[in-house]
Amino acid sequence: MRAAVIRALTQTREGLQSLKGSPRDLYIVYAINACDNFNYFSLSLLFTLFLTEEFGFSDQETGVLYGLWGCAITAFGFAFGGLVDFLGVKKTLVVALILTGTGRLLLALSHSRWLLLTALFGPVSLGLALGSPAVLIAVKRYTKQGNRGFAYAVLYAAMNVASLLSGWTLDLFRITLRDGFGISGRPADSILNSGYRLYLVLGRNYDFAAVIVVREGQGRSPSLMGINQRQCNRHFNSSDDFVRQLT
Repeated sequence: MRAAVIRALTQTREGLQSLKGSPRDLYIVYAINACDNFNYFSLSLLFTLFLTEEFGFSDQETGVLYGLWGCAITAFGFAFGGLVDFLGVKKTLVVALILTGTGRLLLALSHSRWLLLTALFGPVSLGLALGSPAVLIAVKRYTKQGNRGFAYAVLYAAMNVASLLSGWTLDLFRITLRDGFGISGRPADSILNSGYRLYLVLGRNYDFAAVIVVREGQGRSPSLMGINQRQCNRHFNSSDDFVRQLT
């Protein structure tokens, strides 16, 4: 057991050393990925609670909607994944973050089922579908053959950390800040008096902060825009090659 731990620590140290000298863009992508995954997992955890307690959906209806939401993200991914090739990684990330941030704000402001479902199956689903392929391509672009495997390992480790943090923060807003700021004279389901709605606004702020990071990085890191159709084709000549880079 001790030998296995030492070997794992040695491999981790060597992997981190292999990332030294990586482009600044790689760490920007890591930060964006953390925000994106935090928003996805936080909304996944909040989904059933928000729909049943705030909008009166039954458990059965909520379960069906949750399944349809996952299908919508997958369908949007197949339908619009090619936009990454057309727009490039930077613009795709900006669009994805604006969509998810706007969608979460609409969820926080919604008091009707119509607006709720429109935001959920519209901008939120489309934004989540666009963000993931752009991040994967960006990591491929900003790494070398020797450190690419570890770079993807860091990416997925950050995803797991974001998942963990989303659960902790949800408990904070669900228990400690359940009634928000408790401002008298305002409805109980207003943003400031609802822990769930404040939680949605928190994720929205992460999205818009990430947009600023991407846009500010344009001047210093012009390569963040430089992944176009030809480069994507060169990097991903086959699905087998893509799978090998992830393993």
